[in-house]
Amino acid sequence: MIINIFYHPLLRLNLISEEDHCKIFGNIQIILTLHEDLMTKLEELRSTGCHGECIDSIGDTLLQWSSTLSPYADYCANLVTAKQTLEAKRQDPPLEDFLQRCLDSEFSRKIDLWTFLDGPRSRIMKYPILLKEVRKKTPSAHKDYSILDEATVRFEEVLKEIDRRTGVAKCLDVVSRLEYIHDDQRCQAIDDSTQILCSGVLRNKSGSKLHVFLLDEALVLTRPSTRSSALAYQVYRQPIPVASLEVEDVADGDTKISSGSFRGTLRASGGSGSKNLIKVSCRDPTVSRHSHTLQANGDFDKKAWLDAFQQILPNIIRHNKVTTV
Repeated sequence: MIINIFYHPLLRLNLISEEDHCKIFGNIQIILTLHEDLMTKLEELRSTGCHGECIDSIGDTLLQWSSTLSPYADYCANLVTAKQTLEAKRQDPPLEDFLQRCLDSEFSRKIDLWTFLDGPRSRIMKYPILLKEVRKKTPSAHKDYSILDEATVRFEEVLKEIDRRTGVAKCLDVVSRLEYIHDDQRCQAIDDSTQILCSGVLRNKSGSKLHVFLLDEALVLTRPSTRSSALAYQVYRQPIPVASLEVEDVADGDTKISSGSFRGTLRASGGSGSKNLIKVSCRDPTVSRHSHTLQANGDFDKKAWLDAFQQILPNIIRHNKVTTV
């Protein structure tokens, strides 16, 4: 449906360039071919089954098909670029009018283009669950019983690679949006990063909101900005490489860290005083002399940040004591 309603018409009507068309749709035709091949094989199995109405065995077919799914990683990773390109191009009135007309049409089943684009990703995520359900209903003596286990493992490996590639794409996108005020803010650890472990808004000592990114190789504090009508992130102070990062879980009410103007500023800005604080600093003074005491938006938010830090740090200072993870 996406091919007939969106893929071909957008090019035929010259509503987008070939370059943007490629960014939006990626290798979706390859994905379509994969599913057409599976459908053909399933129809062949059914035609040779009981009275042409049922399939006696499906395990080998699914196992073989699972080995052809590497294009899914390319497609899902490209969705990061696809969504940005689509959102940017929707500022063009003729394209927006076309997309709205398609949405209103019965031919599209009232489904927008992005939902169609995200469909392959959302469906492939359900395959391991589907195979496990099929196995539950398969007699243990049936030859599919063990084959479905192997096929499920294959599908789970495909999903892991999709998650990894998508994570890399999201990280590259954030890195490309960083704006450096000074050249010395540039950090090799940022360029070496491939995953975003955690991101979100934290308040600093003055009560200002910062958008913080914990990458697998660097901690970056930023302020959101706009660049050519697109979201960007202005780097705040000096990024801290994970290799030099020190994190302290500040106890609620710790007056040594949260006393004075910090507590007053947070209360004035609607914060909760000296609660949910995390202190980050750099052990290497040649890299950065800054330390930051940051306030999370509640206990759950703080725990999410600490859990993310624990993925990459051998220890976190808790209540002035070092706890080994």
